[in-house]
Amino acid sequence: MLLAYILLGGSALLMMVQDVRKQTIPLVGLIIFAGASLYSHILMPGTEGLWVAGLILLLFIAYQGIFYLLQRKHAIGWGDTILSPFCGLWLHFHEVPLYFLSTGLFALLTALFWHYRWQLRTFPLVPSLLLGLGVVLLIRCFLMGNGI
Repeated sequence: MLLAYILLGGSALLMMVQDVRKQTIPLVGLIIFAGASLYSHILMPGTEGLWVAGLILLLFIAYQGIFYLLQRKHAIGWGDTILSPFCGLWLHFHEVPLYFLSTGLFALLTALFWHYRWQLRTFPLVPSLLLGLGVVLLIRCFLMGNGI
């Protein structure tokens, strides 16, 4: 399981750095993150992670569709949409609201900083997605007491 967390952390850092610098998600980082998520799911099998991943993917596609119908442009990139269900493989059902709340808070702070610092309308979403997942995993590990 340690290998899964090392791959998770390394690929997360790689994706965050490149998303901030170039506003693209590296395919290598996405593949490593997906591999670590699937490896973790194989080590600790259960259907809850799959249901949560499906729910998060469905919600992200619905958000993308609604925004496209209203604005005629994409709200988030496809890399973010592909990354989101792999974050869901690490979560339990009761952690989904916390994941969305922490991700939204980080996204809001990132958007404000990004807009006022560089005057850009778009901002990297990967750091927010992965920091939201990190908050949930840290709360599960240290505050819930049942470990990661």
